[in-house]
Amino acid sequence: MIKPVTQRKRNVKISLTIQQQNIFNKFVLDQYKNYLLIYSLESDKLKIYYKLIQENLINKKQILILVPEIILIEHLVRKIKIQFPDITIFVNHGRIKNNFKNSKLQQLNADLIIGNNIAIFTPFINLGIIIIDDEHHESFIEKIKMPYYDVRELAQVRANYNRIPLLLSSLSPSLTSYYRAKILGEYIWLNLQNNENKYDIQLIDMKEELKEGSLSLYLRL
Repeated sequence: MIKPVTQRKRNVKISLTIQQQNIFNKFVLDQYKNYLLIYSLESDKLKIYYKLIQENLINKKQILILVPEIILIEHLVRKIKIQFPDITIFVNHGRIKNNFKNSKLQQLNADLIIGNNIAIFTPFINLGIIIIDDEHHESFIEKIKMPYYDVRELAQVRANYNRIPLLLSSLSPSLTSYYRAKILGEYIWLNLQNNENKYDIQLIDMKEELKEGSLSLYLRL
């Protein structure tokens, strides 16, 4: 049973800019949808995270955040604890050795679970959202030991099964995620970049370039 959400957790004030509010308004929290957030400033990204965390706490839902490196997990936990002092966080990564029974109980009752790849396998009572931080990071693809997997693909399966949103965020998204957002339309594109940091990115089909007679490795733009 998820513990009751305290009034303090609910009433944390999170002030959003107009741009941040417009981004947040695109989220549908009770449906399976994929979102790709690109940003320039960590503070912008964190404001979106905080608002999503708050909404899920209000709805008595749990949050899963996947982070590529352990040092980044500790950094993000500190940031979230400052914003939500009363939140119950369970950290799950390979270097933590816990009593199995106590560990499972803590996981099931945590408001938020944050960890690296292995956290995608965490059991939940009432999962509300999955967030993949720095989704472009190569460590999200397990290639060294069996079973081999891509955390982003597993997160999609889990989000779809639970009918909840999946948010991938990055300063510079992976080509796969960019393609799925801009070409296939599988991800909802959320742009929090400052105007001066926007890049004109084009995906070029090299087969078509060859058909048109371009034999150069340098593309005609």
